Amino acid sequence: MFVPKSKYYNVNRLLLLICGLWPYQESKFKNIQAAFYVTILLSYIILQLTTFIVAECTINLVTKVLSIVLPMFVCILKHGAFFYNNQKMRHLTNLMWYHWTIIQDEQEVAILEKYTKFSKRFTIYMLHFFVLGMFILIIGHMLPIILDVIEPLNSSRPRHFYILMECFIDEEKYFFWLLLHTIVTISTALMMIISVGTMLMSYTFHACAMFKIASYRIGDAMTETSVETSSLQKDCAICQKIINGVRIHRKAIEFVFLNNS
Repeated sequence: MFVPKSKYYNVNRLLLLICGLWPYQESKFKNIQAAFYVTILLSYIILQLTTFIVAECTINLVTKVLSIVLPMFVCILKHGAFFYNNQKMRHLTNLMWYHWTIIQDEQEVAILEKYTKFSKRFTIYMLHFFVLGMFILIIGHMLPIILDVIEPLNSSRPRHFYILMECFIDEEKYFFWLLLHTIVTISTALMMIISVGTMLMSYTFHACAMFKIASYRIGDAMTETSVETSSLQKDCAICQKIINGVRIHRKAIEFVFLNNS
């Protein structure tokens, strides 16, 4: 079920498709994506943990290693949970499309569009932070090579990784391959976090819009000033508007409960 307003969620849809988590994606390629992402993250976790074999176990070392290992392990668990049980996300998305179809008043549509644009901007800002972070990561590791080109010394500047890991191979010789592995792994983990996180924020913004619409309907009923109808007809019109507002409020509560369950 799609509506024309779903264009506001195109960025979220693209991110979830990249991670194989879009609830309407039925292709077999989805399973290949999941296997690839889990393999990449697990391989990097193993490289992190092997540092305990060759280095002295200290509080500082444990902190540095776990600061990378734990987030990646959480990414694997979250990705698996969403991958194998995406009915909840499908149900939430269906409800969101349905809400768009029952909103007819121009002011209410404007409210829904306002919050949806907030959601889209939030997603785009998070993508900007992602690109900036990856750019800093790449430049930081490539800085010795860049300086060797700009201002060469008698010998090449040493290359090293800012993220601790042990590969049991010559890091200088295989620097670019290890850097590529690091970039792909960090990108994968961040993309998983951003794709799921921004979609959940989109649901939250949508719920806020529904509560705002309910408030608008009830407030509009309370300011009913028509003088061309009888008092009974006026009271009936006010009650009907309040009932419509309460219905939207109940739909918003149902949506929030489903999102938080």
